[in-house]
Amino acid sequence: MNRALLAVWLMSVLAASPFVFLIERSNRVKAEFQAAATARVQGTVVAIEEQRGKYIRYLPTLEFIAGGGERIRLRSNFHDGYPPSKYRIGQQLTVRYVPTAPSRAELDDPSLAEPDALIVRNGVLGFVAFMTLVCGGLYLFGRNRNSRSA
Repeated sequence: MNRALLAVWLMSVLAASPFVFLIERSNRVKAEFQAAATARVQGTVVAIEEQRGKYIRYLPTLEFIAGGGERIRLRSNFHDGYPPSKYRIGQQLTVRYVPTAPSRAELDDPSLAEPDALIVRNGVLGFVAFMTLVCGGLYLFGRNRNSRSA
């Protein structure tokens, strides 16, 4: 029974590890962007794309003029999921971009922090913790049961 519990626990850890790796990589890439994206400018919402699936998502497209005078069009990955969209065409929003590569830009709004990665990471870690408790509890229960029968 001990080997079976160890195998179940090990499989749960191995199943969760790719998700933890991907989330940590995503966090590292985001941190690198935030360190490099030192320029901020006002952008204008020029379109709002509605994506339908399990949920409705509204993705704003913005235009802004970078420091060198180049006009950049940015479709934001940040989304507003509650109809009606909080974005309006013509609305002015702050855009953050990398000065040496203005096409690397994103909407600069702390209220739009992407919670998805945090939710997944906490779910994966919670799953591993749960499996550790279950396997540990079963191990102790089996050990206690075996010591009584001896």
